[in-house]
Amino acid sequence: MNLEDDLFQSKETLSGLASKLGYFQFFEGSAQAEKNYLYQLRHVDRQELQEVFDRYFSSSHFYAAMLVPDSVRLDTQVFVDYLKKWPAKEKGESKQFIVKTGKGEREILALGQGRTLVVINDPTLPYTALSMAWPGGDSLLSSTEQGLAELTAKCLTRGTGNMTAPMIQDFLSDRASYLHASAGREQFVLSAKFPLRFSKDLYRLIGDVILEPAFAVEEVQRAIDDQVAEIKAQEDQPLGYAFRYVFPFLFSRGAYSYFHLGRVEDIQKFTKDDVAGFWEKQLSAPFVLSICGQIDRNALNDFVLRLKQSSVLRKEKIPEFSWSKKRKMNLFLRDRNQTHILQIFPVPGLKDVDTPGLNVLKMILAGQGGLLFRELRDRHGLGYSVTAFLWQSPHTGFLAFYIGTYPEKIDQAEQGFQDVVKMLQDRLLSEKEVDRAKNLYVGEYIRNHQSLGSRSREAASLLVKGMDLDFNRRMIEEIQKIKPEDIKKLAHDYLRLDNAYLLRVLSQVD
Repeated sequence: MNLEDDLFQSKETLSGLASKLGYFQFFEGSAQAEKNYLYQLRHVDRQELQEVFDRYFSSSHFYAAMLVPDSVRLDTQVFVDYLKKWPAKEKGESKQFIVKTGKGEREILALGQGRTLVVINDPTLPYTALSMAWPGGDSLLSSTEQGLAELTAKCLTRGTGNMTAPMIQDFLSDRASYLHASAGREQFVLSAKFPLRFSKDLYRLIGDVILEPAFAVEEVQRAIDDQVAEIKAQEDQPLGYAFRYVFPFLFSRGAYSYFHLGRVEDIQKFTKDDVAGFWEKQLSAPFVLSICGQIDRNALNDFVLRLKQSSVLRKEKIPEFSWSKKRKMNLFLRDRNQTHILQIFPVPGLKDVDTPGLNVLKMILAGQGGLLFRELRDRHGLGYSVTAFLWQSPHTGFLAFYIGTYPEKIDQAEQGFQDVVKMLQDRLLSEKEVDRAKNLYVGEYIRNHQSLGSRSREAASLLVKGMDLDFNRRMIEEIQKIKPEDIKKLAHDYLRLDNAYLLRVLSQVD
């Protein structure tokens, strides 16, 4: 009666009526389906219910999950003993799935030749996230090969020895799966996410992509066209234009000084052989493979064994770099009544003891509630977009002030940057403001690391950079210790105008 009542009550509104009509038409194929449903519902008896109960509520279909306080110790044996008392109506033993929850549940396995496997068990969803990282990327390139690492990433998933690019896309779409490659200045990453039940299929495809890429001529050309279009789109937007030139401006040699997407005239000269040659070099580096989620151990084991057939032929090297001696750079965009300014301060790399404090300083400065926004936009009306950025590699880094402003306010905006620096150097911030920044950092970290993919990427990225898996956890612990006095000292040590770089995108009118 309650089920019947729910049906009729839902049809009391127009939206409910439309929903029910659509439901029965879509799933049952006719308007008669509702009458059939009501007829069957009214004729269900105790015997049918008992049959359903016996079919599904049995010891062989029993699963248990426990979420308990740290102080409680529940032994799995409690459930095992209970199952033994449950009279079985069918043959076969019940499976026991014992999933330990709490702190970590991760495994780190050495695969030989510097290669590492990280397994992070998470039973939350029936999905697996995979991240595979190699040291390399732009750091493997010469100055005449700028953009080749990113081009190879674009080509890698566009065909294998037995599958074309469209076939791969259909294969992934049919399995609700994702596969993507990307290159950075110091690493190359392959990422995937897929339902657990398709593990064998996806591990096989990923293995083919890594070990048997096709790099078909037509797909390489399409990737070149895509990358050229990406460069042009970037250079057509003021902020994108500025960030395209940041690294070549700040660094005078090494991978940090490269245009990551390359230069159009160079990109258009690359061939299939260039892409294949880079991938051969990249593949010879020791990888970190990180798996997070529910895991098909047998399929993963077969995948790892296949990967191990490829030998590591080279050792990673520390990237070489030099900071540029040129301190100012102006870029020009035609017919844009706006100016974008980046004031950039060199800072140490990720492993430095000042990194926790620098992250807090960045949070104090950045965002709509940050010091830069309040002072330059809200108080003085000097720009429409104001924030701060912190970039760090294991070896070096920079903290950048950014403002999007009007051509007539350039001098005032730059003076505003100087005033904020002086403010941080001359007075102590309140405990409340520093605590706010610390809370923002922790909250942002937690939000950004909820998904399976984010955690698999984090593990792979940390290990390939030479840091351990608890690096970010310790970072948060150290951030909690930061005081206003520490922020003032960091401002004195690193926000030095005599050591800063200035990059501006200016309007050029014909």
